[in-house]
Amino acid sequence: MGPAAQALAVRRGVMHLLADPGTAGEAWGAAARCSLEAWRLFLRVEDCALPLRARLGAAEPLAAGVRREVERTAGEEVGRVLAARAELAALGRTARALGVQAVLLKGGVAAAQGELLDLLDVDLLLSPGDARAFAAALDRAGYAAAGADAAGPEFGVHHLAERRAPNSLPIEIHFDLKGVDGVDAFRARAVPLDAAPGLARPAADDQLWHLLVHATHHHPARRARIRDLLLIGRAAAECAPEERARVDARVRAHPAARDLAAVLAAAQALRGSGPPLDPHRRMAAAIYLFLPLSERLRLPPLVQKEMFESLAALSGGPEDRRLYRRAVTRRTATPSELPGLAGLERRLPALLSPLRVAIRAGRHAVWLAAAAPLALRARALAARADGP
Repeated sequence: MGPAAQALAVRRGVMHLLADPGTAGEAWGAAARCSLEAWRLFLRVEDCALPLRARLGAAEPLAAGVRREVERTAGEEVGRVLAARAELAALGRTARALGVQAVLLKGGVAAAQGELLDLLDVDLLLSPGDARAFAAALDRAGYAAAGADAAGPEFGVHHLAERRAPNSLPIEIHFDLKGVDGVDAFRARAVPLDAAPGLARPAADDQLWHLLVHATHHHPARRARIRDLLLIGRAAAECAPEERARVDARVRAHPAARDLAAVLAAAQALRGSGPPLDPHRRMAAAIYLFLPLSERLRLPPLVQKEMFESLAALSGGPEDRRLYRRAVTRRTATPSELPGLAGLERRLPALLSPLRVAIRAGRHAVWLAAAAPLALRARALAARADGP
């Protein structure tokens, strides 16, 4: 088996181990016998070394090289978690100094509350006016904006440019949330986050709903990532019965109800509610195939990003492809990076913005053609994979 096929076997074994170490048995044994290359690929994609390490005591021993790789990756993940906790304290102080409400989102809530789950950035939600004031405060404190701030959600962008500082995680300051109706009410329902004074967190059902739509629609590949499934399962466990009932009603009423329900069921199973479910093996296989290929070809970042988006759309369902088409044809969110073209766009937006959309659509047509063989290969690998 190649690295991608072996990585799928590792994935199955790890999911069984996380769901119920006592019944991992054959699935974990097959994972333990996979190559170091496959394990490295799995760990890079799934971001779950910390919860995996916590389970290893009850499992069949791993080869020494694989065990060292798990330990090394877990060390990197815990470093990011600890960096996030220190950064959250500083962000809370900034919010208090400005007198604004800053709502911590997604994995940042889990990190603040002591959960050891990897995260790569910190997301905050503020009102539009407060968001810009908060960003300006960060800029004065030594953060730098990674690009221009987008104009608003009408351009398909719901946050300001990412803010970065040395030895800190990147910060995304949201002024709106995709897939969440009534953002003002979302902020109003937020509650103080005792673990990070000065910051708030979403209500439990809002947290679960936001994580679900974020993984299912905003970044479709994340519905397959074990780290995100664990985070969604954690949010589901936090909900009281009436809160969970509200989320279930929203799932049933959503146009992508089947996708949302599948992600939620897989997330709950992974936290021990039953045998592990993996309805997203095809997406995982596509990622395992694409990552090494993109590195071998040394694809430029923009090409890598857009080709992966095309591959994810081909590896998902009809709703994924509809959302992909909408993203490709939306208005341009930020000015061109070419000074001359940026000036023309400001003077002739009716002409230049459609032109940039047409150029983007042309690029994606090429990426779709290039990604199609990978999508077919991912389908075949997923079909041959054992398990539910």
